[in-house]
Order: sequence, then structure tokens, then C-alpha cells
Amino acid sequence: MLIQVFFGGQLSDAELVNVLQNELQTVTDNLAIFTSIYNTIGERPNAEIDRRSVFLTTLTLEYGLAAQVALRKWLQAAIQRLQAQTYTPAHLSDLTGDVE
Repeated sequence: MLIQVFFGGQLSDAELVNVLQNELQTVTDNLAIFTSIYNTIGERPNAEIDRRSVFLTTLTLEYGLAAQVALRKWLQAAIQRLQAQTYTPAHLSDLTGDVE
């Protein structure tokens, strides 16, 4: 998807928005899957749980959720800016939050 954005000058705005919307649907699907898995982690009987292993699995899943949420936010903003034909860079603070 990023290579298509990088060479997006070869596509119309509508075509590029379509690429981004398809990726957004994939992200939405991934978030539903990851959320379902996350919710089932806590449903295992306590006697069978190796707490450290579950913690490490959960950490990995938390990263996946956070990455997908960040990608969703970026895709939504990119789609909005393309549809509005706002061809200016985002504010750095919008991208990094409180990181300087």
C-alpha cells in the first residue's frame, strides 16, 4: 500500500482513496480479529495458565492492536485530506503526540 501512495501521482485522487479505503477495511478486519483474541485470553481457566507466557502473548497482541489503531488513524486522515484535496503535510505534533 505504501508503494502505491509513494507513486500515487500515477493515480487519480479517487483511485488513491480507493486503495486507502481497501487498506482501511483490512485494518478494521484485523482489529476485530485482534480484539476477539484479546478478549479470549482472559477466558482461560486459571489453573492452566502460565502467567508469564500469557503476559508475553498479550504484550505482542497489544502491540498489534496499537499499530493497527495508529494505521487506522493515519488512513482516515489521509483519505480525508485527499478527498478535500488538502495537499499539505500534517502538523508534526499531530503525528507524534507529545514526543518531541
